[in-house]
This record gives sequence, C-alpha cells and structure tokens, in this order.
Amino acid sequence: NTPLHIACKRGSLACFGVITQRSRCPLTSMLSACNYSGHNCLHLASINGFISLVESLVRLGANINAQEPCSGRSALHLAVDFQNPTLVHRLLDLGADVNCLNYGGFTPYHLTYGRHNDEIRSQLYERTAQDLRELPDSELEESDMEDLSEDEVYDDIKFGK
Repeated sequence: NTPLHIACKRGSLACFGVITQRSRCPLTSMLSACNYSGHNCLHLASINGFISLVESLVRLGANINAQEPCSGRSALHLAVDFQNPTLVHRLLDLGADVNCLNYGGFTPYHLTYGRHNDEIRSQLYERTAQDLRELPDSELEESDMEDLSEDEVYDDIKFGK
C-alpha cells in the first residue's frame, strides 16, 4: 500500500489532502496505482464506504470505471457487493458506467440478484432497463454435451500410439 492507499482505506480526508497536495509524484499515477490486492484508491474508499473520499478521488481525476485486475469489479460493483445504496447512488450521479462488465460478465445490476436490497436493485434497474444484458450462461445449466456419447465427446483425443 502507498500512503494514499492507507489514507483511502482508513477514510482520512486530512491525510488524503496533504498527500495529494504535496506529493512530488504525478497525481494520475498515484490515483491509478494498485496495491498488492489489486485495489486502487477508489476501490479502497468504495469498499469502506467513504463517500467524501470517493467524490474527492473522482474530482481529482480517478477513473470511476477502473476495474480490479483479478475480478474486474469497478467501484460500482464493489458498492453493490457491500450493499451500500448511498454509495451506489453517488457513483451513478458521478457517472459510473451501469453496464460495465466484470470478468465474469456481470453488470452491477446482475450482482443484485439474490440480495435483499430493493433500493439498490431499483436504482440500477432505472438506469439499465433499456440496455439490460442477459445474465451470462451458468455452469449449472444443462449442456448439449450430456446428449453425446463418450466417443463423440472425446473424438479429438487419441490415446496410445
């Protein structure tokens, strides 16, 4: 973690202000830098629900749609994951992409399935209804492979000489 990561993780606006105003490093590189877990400062502020820090980061030029390198979650995905309707609303007002896909092919709206926060679901649905994407195919669904014989499934593999 950089000092800015720590300030964003702990919600320290005072430290955030000092670091961003007095650092000799380019601000854009500080805002986009990921820690060992793959989180940038906006991700950390979002995970911890620090809305004023999220606003400050976006105002200074943080990419609101930046995705984690491991799972592809954006700040909006994280706000949904952590069930923070206030942050979801604010990120939407700041211009977060409601159709941003994580690496599993899920939009933030898709992440509301199976969760009981109707406020988040309705906020996202209002903005995605016209462009709503289908959920990615589930591994639990039946596949055509079950109808094939064993020879047909493995016809590209040759055993022996």
